[in-house]
Amino acid sequence: MSQQAEKVTTVFVSSTYEDLKEYREACRRVIESMGKGWGVQFLGMEIIGPDHPPPKTASLEMVEKSDIYVGIFGMRYGSIDSQTGKSITELEYRKAKELRLPCLIFVIDDDAPVKARCVETGLAADKLRDLKRELTDLAQGHTVYRFHSPDDLARELALCIARDLKKKTSGEPLSGLRRRIEQAIADGCHFIREMEILPTGGWSFFEVGQATCWDTANSLLALAAGGQADSGASLHRGHHWLIGHRNRSGGWRSPWEQNLDVSTTIDTAVALLALKETGYEERPWELDSTARNLLQTQIPDGGWPDAFGQSWPATGATAWAIRALTAMGFPTTDPHAERAQDWLLSQQWKDGGWAAAPGAPCSTVGKTCDALMGISSFGLKRTQEAVQQAQGWLLRARRPSASAEEFGRSVGAEPQGVNPTIENVLLFLEAAFYAGIPASHALVKDDLEWIVGRRWWAYTPRAVRCLCLYRKWIT
Repeated sequence: MSQQAEKVTTVFVSSTYEDLKEYREACRRVIESMGKGWGVQFLGMEIIGPDHPPPKTASLEMVEKSDIYVGIFGMRYGSIDSQTGKSITELEYRKAKELRLPCLIFVIDDDAPVKARCVETGLAADKLRDLKRELTDLAQGHTVYRFHSPDDLARELALCIARDLKKKTSGEPLSGLRRRIEQAIADGCHFIREMEILPTGGWSFFEVGQATCWDTANSLLALAAGGQADSGASLHRGHHWLIGHRNRSGGWRSPWEQNLDVSTTIDTAVALLALKETGYEERPWELDSTARNLLQTQIPDGGWPDAFGQSWPATGATAWAIRALTAMGFPTTDPHAERAQDWLLSQQWKDGGWAAAPGAPCSTVGKTCDALMGISSFGLKRTQEAVQQAQGWLLRARRPSASAEEFGRSVGAEPQGVNPTIENVLLFLEAAFYAGIPASHALVKDDLEWIVGRRWWAYTPRAVRCLCLYRKWIT
């Protein structure tokens, strides 16, 4: 018997049922056909016996027994659990994420043949849209596969499972870099919790003793991405600090903004994103109200200004507004979104990068990073050429002959921080991720090695978030 078959690997297949019955059967056949040679076992609703517990309990118990999670998402959201308001299919996915299982995500093509009765409408359609947006978000660390037919799905699933099992059975432990990344994330989250301003909550890394929206929101996002079990209380206090510091215009402002009633777009967007993505649920209408205010500040040409009420667009403000609004369920097919995408793409320079604002003298790593983050929300159908051009610019700007230290010191960071060397390296790594430059690229690996070997101080939340983007791609 082969080495792969020495240990049984259980594969849980999650999906809605009636609309995807043929697809599930194709997956089951593939997994069972791999059983003898690879030691693979199918888990799914089909094997539940007559005396099973309630569907939610049975499903989540199977996820807990699984080694690999396979999520198949069609046009139905599925049966909704009355306690959580989420479908059982979504709960299965979230349990797999909580357990840090390898997640193989398959999303049906928009033009696949689907019966009309199997297409969601109303609230369920909105929930399905939001879930698919999260699944396909690059920051989640998933590779998402599209399928058109049961045969498409079966072929791709077989390849994915084989690749995953080869990694596990190669006998190679995690690389030194991967171990250092995981340790750096844990250390960074510990430092963030230590820096929390108690008892009120909130964080400050630049303005000692005075919590800021930017630092607080980024700290919440870093703690949630880091997945540290003992961060719950800090997240709760951070939520309340942010909600308590909205201003009269319904947003948040930079500590450098003198007018207390003016909201700045980036601070409002990052606060909204942090509250949404870190599970704030006490007063959801506060988030909906902020999202509406943010949407209303879009300039007719499609961009967003640095501050509410201004009439000139900025690259960073537009990108962060898109990122926050898509997290809130802002449809990428909406006219507002299409104008925003068109504006961001129109601001790309001939060299492939982006500048701070129209008419600025040159492209910068920071604004190219922001722009790539923003357009990543739209998928690659319309943005692929722009992303490829950005890849070229980033690799030229990074200069292969320069060390991380030399690169960091050679370019100006935006905004100017206390240590632009670290900031520039982090911005390059984030931009490289959104541009699709492989984690195995020598420059990316060199810069990750450099980052994990440094103390980040003021950049800890951003560094943790950056490393979390790469943790699944460095083996």
